[in-house]
Amino acid sequence: MAIIKAVSSRASIGKAVNYVTKDEKTEEKLISGKDCNPQSAIDEMKTTKEMWGKTTGREYYHFVQSFPPEEKITPAEAHTIAQKLAEERFKGHEVVIATHQDKDHVHTHFIVNSVNHEDGYKLHWSKHELQRMKEMSDNLCREHGKSICERGQEVTTYNICLLYTSPSPRDRTRSRMPSSA
Repeated sequence: MAIIKAVSSRASIGKAVNYVTKDEKTEEKLISGKDCNPQSAIDEMKTTKEMWGKTTGREYYHFVQSFPPEEKITPAEAHTIAQKLAEERFKGHEVVIATHQDKDHVHTHFIVNSVNHEDGYKLHWSKHELQRMKEMSDNLCREHGKSICERGQEVTTYNICLLYTSPSPRDRTRSRMPSSA
């Protein structure tokens, strides 16, 4: 099951793109661009902002699509699903797509220019928009024979993080506390 997460960051668009495209994070063939060339995406995204006079405020949005370690998926297949998701979800926006295999699970980063290169509108994101992206991701995973989260299944960012990392001492203490419900 793929989990979609919005990443909050105050880094510049250049730092974000450079982070997700680091050599030690991914193989070159698993970096692509939607409506941009990944090698020149930083300049292209900045040019789009300048062209439409939208150089202030949020520069980009950062999302991650993660598959749990037990999902049988290759990095190439995850990248293909991510490319389709970017095409469907971010029409008119430049997107750098980078699939990483540096942890025990495959995950893909999306760095999305906040300004649409076709009409100059800025992308505004809400919980509803994130839910729509999750539904698109689920549909693509279904098409590729991958598992999805079923309604009512308890999946939170915290639970997903526990799948990928060891709990901290604070988290282990918190899990032993009686619930207040």
